Amino acid sequence: MNENEKKILKTIDKALPKMDAFEKGYFLGYAESKAAEKNKTEEEYFVDVE
Repeated sequence: MNENEKKILKTIDKALPKMDAFEKGYFLGYAESKAAEKNKTEEEYFVDVE
């Protein structure tokens, strides 16, 4: 993990306790969609290579 990633995680660690349930849900949905987007992009890359 590089320094930028560590900084992001520390910021999230500080912000999560201050969020209400709606904000946490929104953040979780956003993070899950970004993870799915990354996985989809990787899958598309491997499909296109064949």
